[in-house]
Amino acid sequence: MLYIFEVLKSNYFKFGWTERPNAYDRIQNGFWTNIHPEELCQKGDPERPEKLAPSNLNLIFLFDGDSKLESVIKSLFPPDCGEFWRKEDLINMVDMLLLMTEQVSLPTRPRFQNTINLEKLACCTGHWHVCFKCGQKFKRFDKLMQHKRDKHEAARFKCICGKDFPRKGNLDRHVLNSCKKRA
Repeated sequence: MLYIFEVLKSNYFKFGWTERPNAYDRIQNGFWTNIHPEELCQKGDPERPEKLAPSNLNLIFLFDGDSKLESVIKSLFPPDCGEFWRKEDLINMVDMLLLMTEQVSLPTRPRFQNTINLEKLACCTGHWHVCFKCGQKFKRFDKLMQHKRDKHEAARFKCICGKDFPRKGNLDRHVLNSCKKRA
């Protein structure tokens, strides 16, 4: 399902894909782990308004679609920042979606509870995850762990061409796309 959420009191909307049956579940669990425009950021200041809180997001369109259609739309309408677009792009994007797929009726908006502890970006909380070996900073802990595996741990997977890879997915991609010795 493809969704479009309007960010109230701003010039932005968010477009994306979810496999969840109710698009509102996407914001109940927080979607601001994505890169977002600076004007929407709380910047770690509890006095600043929470522009990406569920109460400030309004589901305005739903379409039948998958991650492939999401990629097509993103290639036709590049986002302004991360997965956020300026509202002046909304009409053209919706028109294109209506040509490519079916619009789906909007579900009833649920009552959101306990949204205070949702995962937020480091730019919003002020808490960064820092690599102790090289000092690189990450907004998300899982990205720090991925960096650690990729850059600071011994490679565990070896290709027949001799190249080493820290993760099997990297080896598989190499074999499919660029290995000179593949069969």
